[in-house]
Amino acid sequence: YALTSKVILQSDLSFETRDFRGDPGFVVTNAHRQDDVRIGRIGVTYTPRQNISLSLSFEAGDRRSNTLLNDYDYRSWFGTIRIGF
Repeated sequence: YALTSKVILQSDLSFETRDFRGDPGFVVTNAHRQDDVRIGRIGVTYTPRQNISLSLSFEAGDRRSNTLLNDYDYRSWFGTIRIGF
């Protein structure tokens, strides 16, 4: 979403279910694993000149699994500076 001609706001939400259905033939396991992954992201980009852009974004996510020790949460900040020639 363009807030102004030089500032753009971006966002993204996703949810994914990953279904691991067992042994592919080279790993011995009987476990059926299912993971639910949620990710949210928001960012802003500022373009002061046509060939320069500055971006900052924040992302948070989690994974919940039916397998022991496969759950996690995370938070990340990203920043970029781009200069075109």
